[in-house]
Amino acid sequence: MKEFNIIAKGDVSLVLKKTNLVLPTNTKKKIDEIWKHLKNNNVSLHDGKSAIVKNIKKKSQDTIVDIVFLDYSTIIVDRENPDLNIGVSQIGVSGMIILNKDKKIVFAHRGKSTTEHSGQLELVPSGNLDNSIIIENNTVDYVSKLVQEFEEETGIPISYIQKLVTLGLVRDNVNKIYDVCCLLELNMNEKDFQLEFVESTEYSEPIIIRIDELESYLEKNYNRIIPTSKALIECYLDNTKSS
Repeated sequence: MKEFNIIAKGDVSLVLKKTNLVLPTNTKKKIDEIWKHLKNNNVSLHDGKSAIVKNIKKKSQDTIVDIVFLDYSTIIVDRENPDLNIGVSQIGVSGMIILNKDKKIVFAHRGKSTTEHSGQLELVPSGNLDNSIIIENNTVDYVSKLVQEFEEETGIPISYIQKLVTLGLVRDNVNKIYDVCCLLELNMNEKDFQLEFVESTEYSEPIIIRIDELESYLEKNYNRIIPTSKALIECYLDNTKSS
């Protein structure tokens, strides 16, 4: 199985649907039992609502993703126990930072308490799409969510963001997670970033490399980088070569 797929490149729109996922009573009971066990082993786990993919379609140059919200506990239990045949795919948003003043890119180590890919390298920032996100006319504002995650996970004021562009939609096949991938250009250099960066539960130890070293860095550290970040890099490089 390939670690990731690039589903679409370019603009992505997320549309909230009102239909809910209905599960059999016995499946719900199993979910509750397994979730209780998982929480006993990991006190940092918290339930809530998170977005899952219902349908993906193309409309002109835009990719439309229909989503609904589901209990996070159900998503995690499904991931840990595929034999339950719930078959849901979560969707989040991931970013790639470029420091415009010296043309560098930011990676960081994922925190030890994270539920997926603990300790591995990831492009910064990223986050789940929960039901706190802004919705207007049933369209999900994932850009605002990514900006929020950027500030929370780095401690850097959003005023440094000069430009934010959507690169496409990708899928981590290991954890069955889709991500809308974006590029964030910051009015900073490496020294400024290191001074402003604040370690969080999500990230520690930022690693900053030059853009022209990105392909070689990916090759040397391939097994240490999470699938979504690999896909995001591929989207970025393809976009750069075609522009």
